Amino acid sequence: MHRRLILVASIAALIIATLAPPTFAGGTATAESADAAAAAGNTSVVYSDLYLKLITAFPSGWVLDACNAVLQVAGRGGVCSAILQLEYFYPDATFGSRPWHLDDASPTGWSLEPNPCIGLTDDEYALWAAYVDFHNGYLETGPELTTEQVDRYGACWGWWF
Repeated sequence: MHRRLILVASIAALIIATLAPPTFAGGTATAESADAAAAAGNTSVVYSDLYLKLITAFPSGWVLDACNAVLQVAGRGGVCSAILQLEYFYPDATFGSRPWHLDDASPTGWSLEPNPCIGLTDDEYALWAAYVDFHNGYLETGPELTTEQVDRYGACWGWWF
């Protein structure tokens, strides 16, 4: 029963994540990003044609299959063999694992969000492993973690069932 509850919660979190666009310091990564950057006085961001097509087709700012997304917005056919994984797309038409934000200090006018996994320790991994094992029903007791810890550790190490 406990495993089903975790599975349902995980599915609900995934659905919510797909509905809510990622946010960043300059606003939200949506089709209005270019207009927001110009209105904020940040004219140094150069949005590639591919980025503008992608953000129009995928207003969330990310896709699960970058290859098929590019083929779709470019109107081309082809076969993709890439692994399905969440990838953010950037103003220069590249893809990556972290969202971006407007950054006046950057020569491009934008920067990637910091990697949340940098600085994590082996002790934190052991704590996370015990937390996941407890919530999966493998241990009778487990550590108490804050929401921020669960979000960070989950993003870095994932949940396993």
